[in-house]
Amino acid sequence: MTNLVDKGVENYKMVKKIGQADDALEIKQKIKEMKFAKEHLILVMNLDFTKPTQKMKEMAVKANIDLKDEKIIEEFRII
Repeated sequence: MTNLVDKGVENYKMVKKIGQADDALEIKQKIKEMKFAKEHLILVMNLDFTKPTQKMKEMAVKANIDLKDEKIIEEFRII
């Protein structure tokens, strides 16, 4: 994904340099979306369901999920 972001930045610079402002803005927006997706993916991949945060606990209570149940923890690991 880093390569895609780098390529997007290169394209943005090139398009901006040749004066295509509308296309440059569109590319810039796509770069922001890619960076957000990358950060979100890293965050999700690093979730530790054996040590839930307070927010995770609150979400689990609202969704009626028992985070102490070994079967549920195993399912989260698989995901």
